[in-house]
Amino acid sequence: MAAHSLTETTATSAGTVAWGRAGSGQDLILAHGWPWSSVSWHRIIPALAERYRVHWYDMPD
Repeated sequence: MAAHSLTETTATSAGTVAWGRAGSGQDLILAHGWPWSSVSWHRIIPALAERYRVHWYDMPD
């Protein structure tokens, strides 16, 4: 599985949000800007997950 895999989904009023998480500890949420996706975090997620419970997501489809 890739470090930035979106393994979960949540239905919201704006659409479905795909998200992933890794690690343990204090929660850290990574939010990307437009027009990018959560893949922009793929290189730093493993390092952050050594210390934090990292959450990342893609905007609703």
